[in-house]
Amino acid sequence: METNFANSHYSLNNSENYKKIINDPIHNIVEKYYLLVNEYFNFITDNVGFKNVAYTKFIVERGVETITHVFSLLLYYTRNLDLAYFHGQKAFYFYAEFIGQISEDKHSFLQLSSRDAAMFVYKKTIFELNSEIRKTIEPLSAASVEKLNMLNLNIMILKNLYSYILENDHKMIKHIDFITNEISKSKLNKIGYNFIEVFSNSMKKNVPIKTYFEIMKLFIVKYSKMKPEIQYNIVESHIKEKFSNPLCEQKLKEPPANFVKWILT
Repeated sequence: METNFANSHYSLNNSENYKKIINDPIHNIVEKYYLLVNEYFNFITDNVGFKNVAYTKFIVERGVETITHVFSLLLYYTRNLDLAYFHGQKAFYFYAEFIGQISEDKHSFLQLSSRDAAMFVYKKTIFELNSEIRKTIEPLSAASVEKLNMLNLNIMILKNLYSYILENDHKMIKHIDFITNEISKSKLNKIGYNFIEVFSNSMKKNVPIKTYFEIMKLFIVKYSKMKPEIQYNIVESHIKEKFSNPLCEQKLKEPPANFVKWILT
């Protein structure tokens, strides 16, 4: 009985699961998205292991892109956060299942195999969207559009983070929640998320991975605690100018707290 209820409650064929607007606050959406990808990173690294580092990086990155696509597309069509999260979880289980069956020796088929894995996931998730509802879906409200725009900013932030981590020490990807948890707790507005995206995109510097984690976390904490009027006075160009400043490399050698303070002043 409970199983049938669960199946119906999260079914993409059940019209009752589709809403007209996204009722959830943006902070709940952001928190749910980061929770989903954190679970994915933990699951994929624990269950799919390859000796070839380049192979591992590619598989992990293709997976998070696939899961993000499932989550954001289902949120757009269903306007149901719990439904998008539920099928996002299914997506990474399906992805890991498919990838786990690929032989590591077949490196020449790496790109094709990961595409096949993504398509396998889509068939099990977004392809099950109710076709009739998709045809007659009402346009999103302005408020819902704004929420999706803010989600997209966080998707960009996450991409900046995992791209850097996978490139510099892929084993640390399991600890990305050290940073994303702070973003979730910060409950920023659109300007704030955009600011963090600019900073995370600029932080492509040659620093020890632990220093990178500390700087990112400290920056988010310090910025989120600033008074709104002070936040508004720090524009994107300020951050970009700081990173292009010849002093930047020297400042990065100082304690993270010193570097973040320098960036924000």
